Amino acid sequence: SPSSSSSSSLQQKYPFRIFRISSGRLSRQCCTRPRPRTTRCSASVGGVPFLGAYETLLREAPLATKCVTSGILFALADVIAQTVEASSSQAERGREGEGEREREGEREDDIDVTRVARYSFFGFAIQAPLFDTYYTLQDRVVDGVIGLEGTSGSPILKLAVDQLFWTPFLYLPVFFGGMALLELKGREEAMQQVRQKGWGLTTTLVANWRFWVPVNLANYVVVPPDFRILWTNCASLVWTAYLSKTRQENE
Repeated sequence: SPSSSSSSSLQQKYPFRIFRISSGRLSRQCCTRPRPRTTRCSASVGGVPFLGAYETLLREAPLATKCVTSGILFALADVIAQTVEASSSQAERGREGEGEREREGEREDDIDVTRVARYSFFGFAIQAPLFDTYYTLQDRVVDGVIGLEGTSGSPILKLAVDQLFWTPFLYLPVFFGGMALLELKGREEAMQQVRQKGWGLTTTLVANWRFWVPVNLANYVVVPPDFRILWTNCASLVWTAYLSKTRQENE
């Protein structure tokens, strides 16, 4: 019939509407086909699904997300450091013919959970908030106040400040001194750790330049600002393992 053909043609033209022909009148029901919901939690960034979820968490709770990931990665870094230390110690004892000699019920290669907890706390409560503030201030001053945003001078200046001022006179002293205080060693012992391993030109700083100059150059040039702390923490798996080993030397 004409009315049915008219209804059919209208439905073909407007597939998301339901049309009803009644008493020679055309009425339209307000009924749309529901669209599937999508969430950015399942999205991926650069083909990596985890980064999509991380980006969503950053929007909802930026500092908390950075603190939690930093705490987890610092704990993992110290576990790696302790594992390496235990392997090196076993190899050394083996060369001395003492590899099989252990106290009954005690294993020297057990993970020190208390030490892991200290590193996790440092990453959560100190590292993440400190670097979040540092990167924000650095962007505002270098890119905003000085006006180097989008120029090649921006990453160069940021890298110079990072390696010549921030690391030797702020971060490394905070790390070595803070970890000593977390071990309840007292202020004098903490200051000694800072002077010996963290302040100014030290062997730790030289090793830092070898590792962090290329890492931070990529951080300033390639990595988006919201992902800088995640990038730094992932690189810190290697670096914190080195710092953890360095802290145990001569103790």
